[in-house]
Amino acid sequence: MENNNLLNFSLEELGGLISGEKTENYRVKQVFRWLHQKLATDFSEMSDLGKALREDLQKRFVIFYPTIQKIQKSKDGTHKFLFRLHDGHSIEAVYIPEKKRNTVCLSSQVGCALGCTFCLTAQMGFLRNLEPYEIITQLYLIKKELRLPRISNIVFMGMGEPLLNHKNVIQAIKLLVSDFGQGVSSRRITVSTAGVVKNIEPLLTETKVSIALSLNATKDSLRDTIMPINKKYPIQMLIETLQNLPLPKRRRVTIEYVLIKDVNDTLEDAQRLVRLLSKVRAKVNLIPYNENPYISMNAPHLKRIDEFHSYLIEKHITTMIRKQRGLDILGACGQLRVTENQKVGTDS
Repeated sequence: MENNNLLNFSLEELGGLISGEKTENYRVKQVFRWLHQKLATDFSEMSDLGKALREDLQKRFVIFYPTIQKIQKSKDGTHKFLFRLHDGHSIEAVYIPEKKRNTVCLSSQVGCALGCTFCLTAQMGFLRNLEPYEIITQLYLIKKELRLPRISNIVFMGMGEPLLNHKNVIQAIKLLVSDFGQGVSSRRITVSTAGVVKNIEPLLTETKVSIALSLNATKDSLRDTIMPINKKYPIQMLIETLQNLPLPKRRRVTIEYVLIKDVNDTLEDAQRLVRLLSKVRAKVNLIPYNENPYISMNAPHLKRIDEFHSYLIEKHITTMIRKQRGLDILGACGQLRVTENQKVGTDS
């Protein structure tokens, strides 16, 4: 399926596949535009291509999309999409509308292998990596279904650890930023990682996207427990990696910190966080824990959240409190999970 799906290939790769003596370079660009701008799902739609070329493409390649299995709409306008993949597995992605921008949250894997104790996706375990076309078509299908002219921001914060599927994620990003495709600015794409150190710098070198580190603890003893990946990539290693990143001028790393009641939400935690970030070009996103029926963790009281936030601001660290979106449809950060008994349909 993946080897002859034209949606997987860059413009240059596409040229190598379909170019010949009778196929000029501009024809390759036309095909790429049909695939990634006009979102064609069949070669017959490519009306400005010659019949012979369309027939040749039809014989040799496919344009294959996942299918929308279910859509849920939150009372706050957030949409959660359940996609069925060609092998029967399913993934979720989220569309988040706001006044001045809109954001799509993409998945990079079916499930996740990291085992973070506060995350619903971790309960699925790891099933497989997504191919580039399975990543980008989450965006394409959301745009088509909701009739959106543009998406202002893309975040790789859905199901899976993007940097454990970094080659396919990098290819997907290159497809999304192509001038002959969606033309998304790399500054408008953020990749979130739990800290797969070896693949952070290659990602930034090849794509120039923004990076977000999901930290969530200031002591190794705690992070080992709630994020087992810390045993391989401990906090000090993460901080040193961030200090040495080849960041463009005025670009900062985002530190994501999920605030969990009686786990990591004390003033002492805030003080340690300030010390850790003292030499890192960073801003902080505080994420009050998004509660769910399956994990017995809770968000801190508002007073505790405000105290944590105020301390970071006082110490001159740019800090935002993440607005909770899609809670009523389990579409918020850390809530994506596919279960076998999900029903096909559309909720509104």
